[in-house]
Amino acid sequence: MMRRIHILLLIVLCCSNGCNEQSGQSNGNIHKIQNPGMDIHQVKSIEIVSEGGELGYRSRLLISADSVNYSVQVAVDATKNTQHSMKNAPEDWEAIVKEIDLPDFEKAVDGASRQPVDGIDTRVSITTNTGTITRTNAYENKTWNYILGSAEKYDK
Repeated sequence: MMRRIHILLLIVLCCSNGCNEQSGQSNGNIHKIQNPGMDIHQVKSIEIVSEGGELGYRSRLLISADSVNYSVQVAVDATKNTQHSMKNAPEDWEAIVKEIDLPDFEKAVDGASRQPVDGIDTRVSITTNTGTITRTNAYENKTWNYILGSAEKYDK
């Protein structure tokens, strides 16, 4: 009888260690998800769209690992419409993506629209291998502001 209790106790201890190891692996995955350089949510593209204003202004900047596409449309004056495309350097892409904190960006709260007072709304979208996260006028969010600041280098 005592031998059975010892065996049962050993089995319980082994199972609990196995559960702790699995839990540790899970925590490792959670850490990877929160790590900006993660593989789980690999960033495929970043899009920034600004639109509104009295002139019917709309700009779109799409940045991916290999290209940058920029367009501007002004409804009241089509001669000001422009479109540019260029190659993106791998080191530029990596520099932007490695600093993106997706969990922080996901928590961002959309701000109020600025269009009712002739303002321009800005929408930032991050497309990953698992979906797209979009936030509009999230000026209170660190990652949202980081992306806007990083995109300025392409606004030529």
